[in-house]
Amino acid sequence: MKHKKNKKEDQKVMEFIAVYEKPSDYPNSFVGRIWEILDSGKSVPTEAVVIASDIETVRKAAVNTGFTYKMDRSEEDDQCVVETWW
Repeated sequence: MKHKKNKKEDQKVMEFIAVYEKPSDYPNSFVGRIWEILDSGKSVPTEAVVIASDIETVRKAAVNTGFTYKMDRSEEDDQCVVETWW
């Protein structure tokens, strides 16, 4: 009898928070979403979000959650991305 090896599940290796201005699901707000980077290289959003009327509230939440390094939006990012925190 042959046994199939269990496929290893992707493991989280890093997290970041992306800060959005008026994303389609919250068109009147600033939103911070925590993403996980998996060992496969795939990035997946978590259910953790901060929704606020101003960007400073989202930035404070990012810092209070342990994200301390801010990177400005890159050209490859979605247009509503303002910055990411690592």
